[in-house]
Amino acid sequence: MNKNHKTLICFGAAVLCLAVSMFSRLLLTPLIALAAYMAVEWGLVYLFPPLVGLTVGIFAAFGFDSSSLPILVSFILAAVMLTVYGKKRLPHRYCVLGLAVILCLGSYLSLTLGSMLAGEPPHTEAAKIWESVWDSAIPASLSSGSAAEEISDIGASVALMLPDLLMLASVMLGEALALGLVLLYRLCHKVFKTVPAPMARFSAWRLPSGSIVGGLILLSAIGLAFLLKLDGAKAVAFALGFITASLFSVQGLAYFFFVFEMSKAPSSVRTVFCVFCALTFPYCMLFLAAIGVREQIQKRRRAVRLYLESIKNMSEFEKRSDELAKYGYIREDKPVSEQNGRGEAKPSEGDNDKGPQADK
Repeated sequence: MNKNHKTLICFGAAVLCLAVSMFSRLLLTPLIALAAYMAVEWGLVYLFPPLVGLTVGIFAAFGFDSSSLPILVSFILAAVMLTVYGKKRLPHRYCVLGLAVILCLGSYLSLTLGSMLAGEPPHTEAAKIWESVWDSAIPASLSSGSAAEEISDIGASVALMLPDLLMLASVMLGEALALGLVLLYRLCHKVFKTVPAPMARFSAWRLPSGSIVGGLILLSAIGLAFLLKLDGAKAVAFALGFITASLFSVQGLAYFFFVFEMSKAPSSVRTVFCVFCALTFPYCMLFLAAIGVREQIQKRRRAVRLYLESIKNMSEFEKRSDELAKYGYIREDKPVSEQNGRGEAKPSEGDNDKGPQADK
């Protein structure tokens, strides 16, 4: 691809960033992935026009207030993180974890920073946004009567749960966007027909070696929040507990995929298992997290591979021993390139010469 085409694509991405940022922030993720791809493959200079368009669009539509500024900073940092990941070819799990932290903080602060700066509880502004959205969603035909009161009570009860669920929702959104950014970045490689860093199969995915220690630290933070009787202890417990459970549950799910792969289970079994996990979410996370913790400690996948390799070597040894006992020697199989069409070894040139000489 020549420079003119690259410049045109970069300019188009900048214009799209400017336009999309005015009405939707979630739709910016494909453009962030494209900007990081251009910076990695074409040069760092291609990263700046999309980020400038993103900044101008958010400023024109919302201004630099307490809700838009954290989102803007988080998207810029996400683009930089994705670029570093592509340049240095870092492991995918580290990139996903880093992006999840950046995007989680960005989404949470966009809803709470204004309230905290005003000296109010963090969820105050989010509660106001929820009430306005909920009231506008009620049909005009239900604006009065008992049905309107019931709907209003539902909205009020959800607003009371916001202090506990706000961080949890931000964590879930951050993790989903982080994974989506990495997959979209790899999709850009596929579209432009370039080779990304190799990604391990999901069945081989595992957490870093210090994950157990990190999980214990997060659980200790939950206990400390309740011990100190903090106002947001439940919110801290939900958020940190979800982070710990989600990480280890993904490893537990990868272990099950490894078992399906090693046992050569039919694809229908894997499909049924995934449907079961989807229907029982989030309760299945506890079971999968327990499997993930156990696998992280015992490293059962490595033990299974070593066991299967030992069985294969033993069967090969027994086969060669039986051949030696039956024929008195061990036949060495020649490569396929040295065999004829019937699977027999091709005669060498010396063998071809010996035939006529022997007849004479």
